[in-house]
Amino acid sequence: MTTAGTRDTFTIYQDEFQGAYIEQIAQNVDVMNAQSQGAIKYDVAKIIGDFHKETFFPNVGADAVSYRDPTSLAAASFLDLTQAEIVDVKTNRTWGPFRKTLDSWRKIGMDPSMLSFVLGQQASQCVLADMLNSGVASLVAALGAQSDVVYDATALSGTNTLTHTIMARGLQKMGEASSKVVAWLLHSTPAFDLLINQISDKVDSGYGPSIYQGTAASLGKPMIVTDSASLTLPVSGSDPVVYYVVGLTQAGLQLTLSEQSGVMTDTDLTLANACGIVRAEHAYNVGVKGFAWDVTHGDVNPTDATLATATNWDKVVTSHKDLAGVLIKVDG
Repeated sequence: MTTAGTRDTFTIYQDEFQGAYIEQIAQNVDVMNAQSQGAIKYDVAKIIGDFHKETFFPNVGADAVSYRDPTSLAAASFLDLTQAEIVDVKTNRTWGPFRKTLDSWRKIGMDPSMLSFVLGQQASQCVLADMLNSGVASLVAALGAQSDVVYDATALSGTNTLTHTIMARGLQKMGEASSKVVAWLLHSTPAFDLLINQISDKVDSGYGPSIYQGTAASLGKPMIVTDSASLTLPVSGSDPVVYYVVGLTQAGLQLTLSEQSGVMTDTDLTLANACGIVRAEHAYNVGVKGFAWDVTHGDVNPTDATLATATNWDKVVTSHKDLAGVLIKVDG
């Protein structure tokens, strides 16, 4: 089937498109980094190849300290200092292609550079949303396989929508390191459940001002609300959906626009009306704190389904308290 835009569609100019795209990406990156308290780290950096690898020294742990007898001349038991590797993976994406008749440029009666600028801004929004959705899928898959950081409130009797008690139980998984959690990442359904439960249970207490502002108190940590499908888990029974709530540590999720985006234009003379064509290509890296992408099993250039496969993310830190955060499961 042949698809081409006509007079009611946009005009594309490559230079304006690229300029607006890069500027808007930079602006949105700064906003997201600030609003998430650094829990979700957006970045723009050139990364060559299919992976970004970084070595580090895992914590030797408290077991490295042992009792010493000043009177003993026995041989010492030597320990080893090892290195591990954190691996982010690159996924390649495209935007478009779009095809539009040249006649529509003449009929629209507007400055085409302005339309190109607006379209460039729309492209950046689409790219950032796609990056976030892919990152959330990776985050849920990686953390979900680590029982030490998962609190399943759905396993309790009755209906367990999100409450402050459940959030506290989730934080408890981090023990004395619970202060490392700096933000909550959640779907709008549990976000509103929290507000509704707060109104029902705490309306006469100190939570009142928060209710009047239309926001839910969240244990002093900002909430990043996004209706990503990766934060839902369809199940059978009377309650068809389980929701994931993630308590994120700083740089828990890392999303890096890792190649110069390319915008290509062409003219198609094969149709009844000549058309302009535009297509954009880009790539970004996804990293989850405390995990390495399994290069052998996950391979290169993963799809969203591959990113969402838990066995493709290997825990490489010693303590679960050094991971990206905690994962809470609640009813919808």
